[in-house]
Amino acid sequence: MIRVTAVWMSVAPAGDRSLADLERLALTALDGLALDVDHVVHHVVAHPRPAGSTAGSTAGGTAGVAALRIRRDGGPGTAALDAAEVAAGVFRRVGGTVTVLPAADAAAAPIVVGDPGPAAACLAAATASRDGVSGRCVRFPGQDRLTRVVPVHRIVERSAISRVAGLGRPVADDELVHIRSQVQPTFEAGELVLRVAASH
Repeated sequence: MIRVTAVWMSVAPAGDRSLADLERLALTALDGLALDVDHVVHHVVAHPRPAGSTAGSTAGGTAGVAALRIRRDGGPGTAALDAAEVAAGVFRRVGGTVTVLPAADAAAAPIVVGDPGPAAACLAAATASRDGVSGRCVRFPGQDRLTRVVPVHRIVERSAISRVAGLGRPVADDELVHIRSQVQPTFEAGELVLRVAASH
């Protein structure tokens, strides 16, 4: 039994279920297990899908996978996570493929529940999210504090975003960023990076 305080989990849809439905069901399942999710990261990966399945698919045999960082917060007496129990609990609600990386230790064996076909792609998505290599982050700490007009330095101070970068241009710390929709930074080379256009 592997017990830790945080895990990265990834889920791939079954049948014609959309990535949005998949994410909603996974979050509901985790809430029922009294677990917190502080990151949700979307990936587009190549993996085999059942014949006739179109959910979350794009051209070329790719599909959407959601990776989630799950925590159980509390004091020293808080019970640790049972990674296998988490995977099984989410699979009962979501179906498809559920994978869990039980620790940052590369020697720790991952857990796979459900359809083994997309397992390699799911594990790759979870690993890329854990290591900050790739993925579009649609939930992260401090996201709700980034509204309206925010200076670049405040974005970094108030959230998990590591860096704000311009598209082909430098960005000053006091430059104002006009936020008109949900902020969705990406993981790049170990950092969570928000890229902004010249007009914001």
